[in-house]
Amino acid sequence: MANLAYILGGGGPVIKKFHVAAGAPDFTVAGAPAVAAATAAAGVLPATTASTSAIVGLSLDTAIYTTTQSVTMIVGEVSLVVNPDAAYRFRMSGTAAAGGNLPLITNTVASTAGTLVTITTGDIVPNSPTMLDGTLIALTGANAGQRRKITTVSATEFTAVVPFPSDIAVGDTFTAVPYFPGAATVLGGDDLTLTTTPGTLATEANATIASTTAGIRMTHLDLVYDTAGPLRGRSDGYIISNPVRHHYNQIA
Repeated sequence: MANLAYILGGGGPVIKKFHVAAGAPDFTVAGAPAVAAATAAAGVLPATTASTSAIVGLSLDTAIYTTTQSVTMIVGEVSLVVNPDAAYRFRMSGTAAAGGNLPLITNTVASTAGTLVTITTGDIVPNSPTMLDGTLIALTGANAGQRRKITTVSATEFTAVVPFPSDIAVGDTFTAVPYFPGAATVLGGDDLTLTTTPGTLATEANATIASTTAGIRMTHLDLVYDTAGPLRGRSDGYIISNPVRHHYNQIA
């Protein structure tokens, strides 16, 4: 099922049909979160990049809004997984649009403490947009596959207070994302900005944003990535998240 990882409480997903509202665009791809209908709207809408509305569920199919009267008309409806404890699986994109690769960071200064990554000129700047409280993922070198929370950033350096298990060598490569599983604040753990265009491309997580960005309120459960090679690690990285504000479990 598109972008559904699992149900936290076990069991299967509960799927319900909902009327859709006029959108720009409509639900044209599966996997977009849907938000509650606004006043005077005909139904639910795809979530915008950083919607603050309550999430109703995760779309499994497509739908087209229509007001054309006909005895054979088909009302625009979308199938949603409505479980409040559903975990959503979003590919992490290195661009504001879906499909981008995560950034490549090449270390230029050896760190025998295993805590410091110094960027190569042209790499992303650690503090602009800030990756503080995000995650640094080793793609190559002795630490390949390992990840650490980013606890300090400067214009040229990422620092992790918990060291990687091995020394960080010159030429080791990494990627960085503005999310960290288990974080309790907006920094690295209570935000998620989708890629552009609701309903069409809003099916991935925009990993280019600052970790301080207040996006859709999601609690991050895990990061899943493929480190079989640097490109695989950058193109096949996913974040598993659960909505904080859900239409059927409103606690905030």
